[in-house]
Formats: sequence, C-alpha cells, structure tokens
Amino acid sequence: MARGLYVHIPFCDAICAYCDFARVLNKPQLVDQYLDVLKEDVLKQNLEHIETIYIGGGTPSALTESQLEVLFKILQPYTHNIKEYTIEINPESITLEKAKLMHKYGVNRASLGMQVTQERLLKIINRRHTVEQVKQAIAWLHEANIHHISVDLMYGIPTQTLADFEASIQTILSFDIDHISLYALTIEPDSIFGHLGYEAAEHELDADMYEMAIDRLKQKDFNRYEISNFAKANGESLHNQIYWEYDDFVGVGLHASGKEKGTRYTNVKNLRRYLNGDNEQEIINLDHDEQMFEFIMMNLRMQKGFEIRRFNQLYNTDFLKKYAEPIKKCVNNELLAVTNDRIKATDKGLDLLFSVLEEFMEV
Repeated sequence: MARGLYVHIPFCDAICAYCDFARVLNKPQLVDQYLDVLKEDVLKQNLEHIETIYIGGGTPSALTESQLEVLFKILQPYTHNIKEYTIEINPESITLEKAKLMHKYGVNRASLGMQVTQERLLKIINRRHTVEQVKQAIAWLHEANIHHISVDLMYGIPTQTLADFEASIQTILSFDIDHISLYALTIEPDSIFGHLGYEAAEHELDADMYEMAIDRLKQKDFNRYEISNFAKANGESLHNQIYWEYDDFVGVGLHASGKEKGTRYTNVKNLRRYLNGDNEQEIINLDHDEQMFEFIMMNLRMQKGFEIRRFNQLYNTDFLKKYAEPIKKCVNNELLAVTNDRIKATDKGLDLLFSVLEEFMEV
C-alpha cells in the first residue's frame, strides 16, 4: 500500500535556469483545465493508507487563492490520517492569505525555494525573489501556524565562491526554520543552463562547499539525517523518508512518478497530451536483484541506515550472507557500520556513498 502522495503542479511565473522538471509558464485558463484533469487522476488512485502529501512543482504557490482552494478540495478526502502535508512555495508568490488558506486545509509544512542570498547569483539562476521576501514568507507561514519550514540552498552556481556560499549559510541560519536541503547544481540537458552550454563547478570547490555546510549546520543543531538534508529535532521530512525507505508512493499530475512494489512509473511529460487524457506512462519493472540494490541505495542515504531483518523479510534473502564481501570491505574501510540488526553508512561512508554502492553493484 502506498504511504505517500506526490502531486505535481507544473506552472511557474518564470523558468529557473537550472530546472528541467516538467514546467510551463503560468496561464490561468491552463491551470483551471489542469486541475480538472488532476481531479480525475486523483480519483483513480488507491489513497486509503497514505500518511503524507507533498505538492511540488513547478511553483504551487503561483496559483491564485481560488485555484489553490480547488486543489486543496480535490485532496481533502485523503487528509484525515495525514501526518505531514507539504507544499512547495516561492518567496515572491506567497501571501499571508495563501498561507492561511494552506493551513485551513491541513498543510503543516512548507518547502521554500531560496537557493542563494546574493542578488547577482539569483539573477544568474533566474530567480525573482529577494532575501527580504524570504524573511517575509517565513514570517507569514508562522503567522498562519505552519511552523515546519524547509529552505533549499544551492551550491556550485556559476561564479559562486566559497565566501558567497558561507554568507548564504549564515543568513539561512538566522531564519526560524527547522529543515535545510542542500543541492549541488547539476547542468541538465533540458535546462536553460544546458541549452546555453554552462559547465558544472569544479568538483573540489563543490566538495569544499559541502563540507563547510555540514560543519556550520552541525554547530546550529541541524543534524544530517540524509546525505543532503539537515533537520533540527523532529524537523525531518516524513514524505521524503518514504522515498529513502523504499516504500510505495503515488504520483499524480504531469510527469509525476510513483512506485508500487517492483514497478516504477512516470506520467507523460507533454502538457497538451496530459490535458487531453493521453497519460501514457513510462513503466519500469525491476527484477529481484534490481529491487534489492535500489533498496540498499536509497536506505543508505539516511544516517540511520536500515534494519537488516526488514531487508531479509522483503526479499526473502539473507542480506549478511549475500553481501558478505562488500560489507566486510566497507566496514574495514570505516565506510559502513553494523550493530545488532542495523547497517548504516558512517559519516565517511555518507561522503563516499557512491564508492560504497559500487561495491554492492558488483555482487
């Protein structure tokens, strides 16, 4: 049974230079039509046991109050047992009235797209907000009784220096938030950066920024509970942990993805086709070994790792026996730790997780 629901809202007031998600410029008539189709998409799903809802984009907060209310009413029948209800917002498109509307329909967590604090870098990535708008957005969310707030922080942006990134971290740590997500810029082929031929930052600079972030955030009680996600006590993202724990989730909306046991699916990316009811999904059926590797890959992203008996029960396989060689090698190299019934990556192992996973791929 699916534990989480992801809802994709593809509309944006401007296209960020790094983004290659399914996104289109905001047009009211298209939004209304999209919400009609989305409602039918939602009604087809088995959402009886979901624990989390995550509305992402795109820019969900770019919708008008009336459009947001239509969206929330579509999802309202499935909110009774929800533990976490998240919506992504941009600082320039949130208002106090929208925040209060979100809370009215059960939203209890917001993910705020800040990325950086320097005006010149915001222009490079084609973001429209200011730091003052970020502060105002956070204040409005708290006033609306939405107190779980995550902020996105990006590094590896063209011309960004280590000093720039440190300044962004210091600014973000002054906010009343309980979660921070770090993202290294990747140049995606279908993004504006990709079309313009931008190149990613030097690996060494990226590594320096990442290590500095870990140090600064730890000093302020932000625990690295996943490779690139940091939270204060009780601020962890429940929805994202469904992904990392390799549990099932439903995806609705344009180009949304979902997982059901050994099958992953992705909805159509073309908006016109989606609006016309032509949602031919891309289906990937994973064999037994592929499922086991994906389980390991996702769970080891988390600082807590996973219970070995859960793996054994899910896949009817003796984990310690099947993966004895990579486990031994990684433990000896202080990349993994096995205690009682749990295996997890060490701090060193999280930093070098790709190398850890390479060992498991060879089995």
